[in-house]
Amino acid sequence: MVVTTQRSPVGQPITAEEFDRFLGQIDDDLCINYELVRGRLYQNITEPSGKHQGIIHHLMFNLMLHFRQYFLPLEVQSRTVCRLSPEDKRRPDLVVIEKEIWDRETQRQAILESVPSLIIEVVSNHWQDDYSEKFELYQRAGVGEYWIFDPRLARARNPEIEVPTLSVCLLTDGKYQVRQYTEDRVLQSRLFPDLRISSNQVLREARIL
Repeated sequence: MVVTTQRSPVGQPITAEEFDRFLGQIDDDLCINYELVRGRLYQNITEPSGKHQGIIHHLMFNLMLHFRQYFLPLEVQSRTVCRLSPEDKRRPDLVVIEKEIWDRETQRQAILESVPSLIIEVVSNHWQDDYSEKFELYQRAGVGEYWIFDPRLARARNPEIEVPTLSVCLLTDGKYQVRQYTEDRVLQSRLFPDLRISSNQVLREARIL
């Protein structure tokens, strides 16, 4: 999710295939501003904050180190287009997917047709998207794990989150079971049982805490 982003529909409703063609026709630097949301083209018109980007960077760095340490054939990428329904092609903050799938599906365009193993969103002013709309979308799409990192930095905040929190949503029988980890509590991931990471650790690494 992009911090302080106001999304505006651009043009008429389009199909997923038309969305792909549209991205192929515009400058690469502009592509990252567009998503397909419920069958309509949306544009992100502002840039994320430095703190937001710092958190994403350090989450990505920790995952890359873990994959290398345990020789896991996985790829972690930021702001990659993912097809999550016939009418939704979104750009999560981070996605994790098998290297073989990444290499096969992104030769022409960096667009994933396969569902990622893990999606991570860092909460900003549009916190309702992460806890509600995207929660439901990722659950329906069959994303095995969905992490919501809420650093409580945004002006508009989820009133149910009192301190920086990592929520780990584990897909079980088609529904997410949510576990929340605060301060220095190490998250428990079904995908990465040996991963040692906490919300405070990431905030310290990003020089926020």
